[in-house]
Amino acid sequence: METFYGIIETTSDALLLFEASHLGIVQKVRRRLHEKERKELRSGSCYIFSESESGIKRWTDGRLWSPSRILGNFLIYREVEKKISKKNLKATDKLFEGIPSKLTAKGSKGAYVFKEKGLLKKTISAIMNNQQHHLVCYYTKEDAQHGRLRTPRDFKKFSDIKIPIELIKQQNFRKPP
Repeated sequence: METFYGIIETTSDALLLFEASHLGIVQKVRRRLHEKERKELRSGSCYIFSESESGIKRWTDGRLWSPSRILGNFLIYREVEKKISKKNLKATDKLFEGIPSKLTAKGSKGAYVFKEKGLLKKTISAIMNNQQHHLVCYYTKEDAQHGRLRTPRDFKKFSDIKIPIELIKQQNFRKPP
């Protein structure tokens, strides 16, 4: 059910995959993931879906995620072990003593304990043929740092794809590719 196995490093990688899905070279997701498929999520799993074709407005994967952070044109989420509401934060502050700060984060809605060796979720959206499409990619920090996952540029089947200028112009990216 994965659209692609690898990593999306750049906006151009994402646009290449969006165009590959438009051309039928890779398949878009047409429905929500079943429970078994959710459990099979792994570093390198990437999915593209069209809101109108799939009926999916908001992607769900059954995992807990930190609030989003902006990275260029992407939103990045970190997998969390648990969320602690702001209301319960004072009572649990002692739990955070002795836990390295890179494993925890406090936000406006509470605190988060990041899952050790958890996944990162990277998302980007694009308009194609007047329809909203989304790309969701999962990976571990270690896989990204050690180059264990390949980008779409690394695959021969994508080498002849040209990203149409219209596809780029239709987007409202913070940072044009």
